[in-house]
Amino acid sequence: MKSTDEYTLATTPYNPFPYLDPSGQESANIYNDDTYGDVVTLPFPFCYYGTTYSSFTVGSNGLITFDVSNANCSNAYMIPATNPAIPGTGGGGQCSQFATYYPRASIMPAYSDLDPRLSASPGDRKIMWFVKGTAPCRKYIISFYHIGVFGNGCPTPANTFQIVLHESTGLIEYFFENKACNSSTNSGRGIFGIQNWNRDKAVSMPGRNTGNWSESNTGYRFTPSGSTSNFVSLGSGLYDMAGTLIMPADTLTTTPGLLDIRFPNFCPPACTNQYVVKTIFASCDNPANQLISLDTITVDRLNSLGATATKTDATCGPPDGTITVSVPAGVGTPPYTFVLEELR
Repeated sequence: MKSTDEYTLATTPYNPFPYLDPSGQESANIYNDDTYGDVVTLPFPFCYYGTTYSSFTVGSNGLITFDVSNANCSNAYMIPATNPAIPGTGGGGQCSQFATYYPRASIMPAYSDLDPRLSASPGDRKIMWFVKGTAPCRKYIISFYHIGVFGNGCPTPANTFQIVLHESTGLIEYFFENKACNSSTNSGRGIFGIQNWNRDKAVSMPGRNTGNWSESNTGYRFTPSGSTSNFVSLGSGLYDMAGTLIMPADTLTTTPGLLDIRFPNFCPPACTNQYVVKTIFASCDNPANQLISLDTITVDRLNSLGATATKTDATCGPPDGTITVSVPAGVGTPPYTFVLEELR
């Protein structure tokens, strides 16, 4: 786990939370076109681009922002064909419906000209938010469910997607059940990405930073990848399945940004055995709070490498030559060939 001053984006399996929940909250005015809802107070501090936030507001056009001065303002729908894209201000015009304005500290799974009014969305449409899990690993979910677009009819189920904010780590996930209905404005363009408070850093999907795109049953994760590691310790190292410490770990780092966890003097017994590696990380919002991770690993120790050897005699002179030893794929890393030469 690293600091949140930078992020990397990767695809994940489609595994959303339920899009609707009995505990979910809503803002009545968010069902108007091009508007932000009320200020939403988070149940936990959320780390985002090096800052910890306690509240946000939801825009009806498919985004949230931690700049709560946007609450109950107009949510601009203009997305130009070319620049400005994120990172950027979009040209200014906060609280103006008809300007181009990309808000500070914003999370944009599908920032586009959505329209949650009943004239454009089915009657069961919902924009809601709710918390799941227990501290310090809670998730806050913001769901857009069956939301139509401006100017074009949307077939059911219209646009359905969600944002998941992870406590203690700053992880952000997007899940899309469906994003295929595009507005008549902006030629249907939308933004998929995240942007920091100063609007000089952003991460977006190629072709989806003011592009025209669609999604179906997909998942994505923004993982903090800053320069500082939140790693604390290995909690004594390697354990057997009964919880007995076998040996501490060597955490020498050989590649900047990556932590190596090694047990150089441990020789596992033959056959298949399982072990637990215990790691401890500091919470991104408070270093005094620690997260303990227990990872089970399986080690298969074979009695032989299954290697083969061939000998090549010299063609002249003394009986010198080479012996080639090949180790098959699946033993360690893909096949190696060792050449032993005898020179005289």
